[in-house]
Amino acid sequence: MACGEGNGNGNNAVGNCSRFFPDNIEELLRKLVCECVVLTYRNGNKERVKIECISGDLLVAKEEGNLKFIDMGCICGVTASRETVLDAIISPFDCD
Repeated sequence: MACGEGNGNGNNAVGNCSRFFPDNIEELLRKLVCECVVLTYRNGNKERVKIECISGDLLVAKEEGNLKFIDMGCICGVTASRETVLDAIISPFDCD
């Protein structure tokens, strides 16, 4: 069963998922600091980056050895492996 689908008992699964997962993109990105992800921008472009840090509305990422400074308002999606997301949510913040 996916988030948002009923479980057949009249209960909505959304409440159960929201206990574990961030409520918005910004919260998710903050948990994914030090991880490699694919960012999807509002213009439809996608880019694989390593999130270095977040300061206010500014995400600092590393791409091909260069630092990029990205306005959080430009990001509308994040793609990461299931393992990466679950580790980021369950484990305390830890950069290698």
